[in-house]
Formats: sequence, C-alpha cells, structure tokens
Amino acid sequence: MNSIYGRKRFLGGSGFTLIELMIVLAITAILATIAFPSYQNYIQRSHAKVAGTDLVALSVALENRFQRQLNYAGATTNNVNWHQASKNYTITMSLTSSTYTLKASSTNCTLTLSHSGIRTISGHCGGLTSW
Repeated sequence: MNSIYGRKRFLGGSGFTLIELMIVLAITAILATIAFPSYQNYIQRSHAKVAGTDLVALSVALENRFQRQLNYAGATTNNVNWHQASKNYTITMSLTSSTYTLKASSTNCTLTLSHSGIRTISGHCGGLTSW
C-alpha cells in the first residue's frame, strides 16, 4: 500500500473517487444549462435567416415574372421558377396585379417582405430584430 494525500490506497485501486466524478458531472450540467438555450437561439436564428433568403429569392422570381408579364397576378411558386430552401417555414403570397406581400411563418416567428422592399419581423426569431 502506498499513501497519497494522507489516504491509503490499495493495490489496483487507482482511479477516480465518487466525489471527483460527481464534481465533474455537476460542472458538465452547469455548462449544459448555459449552452443549450444559446444553441436553441442559434438554430432559430439560422432558420429565420434561411426563410428570409427564401423570401428574397421569391421576390426576385416575382420581379422577373413582372418584367415579362407586366403583372404579378396569377403567379404561383410553381410558375415563377423558385424552390423553397427552408422546410421549417410556410411561405405564403398575397398578390394583386401591381403589388405583392410575401410571408414566411413558423410557430413563433413571422417574416414579411413587400413589393416595395419593406421587411418586417415579429415573434421570437432567435434574437433577430431585423433581417
């Protein structure tokens, strides 16, 4: 037997004590409680940015159609050569002959884009205040 820190260790008894393992577990739990909400905000923010990119891409496709048809009416996501990248948001369009409003919405975040380029954001979008 050899003595380390005033305690006697038996042969083959090298390793961590239960107290040391509990301390490591407590530190890991504290770090996880701090990191997890931050990670969730990061994910929500990235999904909102992808949805915003989808709205801008759809806006470009609608403007391209307007240049050819001189009218927004009758446009759908299928006939303007546009593909949605975000699967976490629902994209809707409100069209008239000379205006449109695009809206990307999820359970807690809504992004809108108008024909004049006005962008609005509402809800909890991972900390985004504008897009």
